[in-house]
Amino acid sequence: MGGTSHTEVVQVVYVPTLISAKDLITIFFAIHSPTHGGSKLQYQSVLYYSGEDQLSAFKEVSKAHEEKTGLKVVTRTSKEMEFYQAEDKHVNFYNKNGPSDYSCKSITNKINGLKKELPGLF
Repeated sequence: MGGTSHTEVVQVVYVPTLISAKDLITIFFAIHSPTHGGSKLQYQSVLYYSGEDQLSAFKEVSKAHEEKTGLKVVTRTSKEMEFYQAEDKHVNFYNKNGPSDYSCKSITNKINGLKKELPGLF
């Protein structure tokens, strides 16, 4: 949000017969901590959903995550809104700029964790 009042998001279009909303949200939680953030921080965790099935999946994954970690999920939910494409310099940022020390370690660790949690996807 910063000084622009915009929310930085990633739009995910998926085929429910190939991957469930529950699995997508599990992946989201694994690569982006749903327990960090809050209204005073620039980067907030939010899930925009397009149907009640997605909201139900979010609630189910959130409850399981809280029970597993003992931490409160602070990810907000909101009905899907109009999506605006990012400026070119932000699109495919990782692919365009290459890995940094942070992204290499962080992404590699998160992917390895996902492989253990959702082995059927890899």
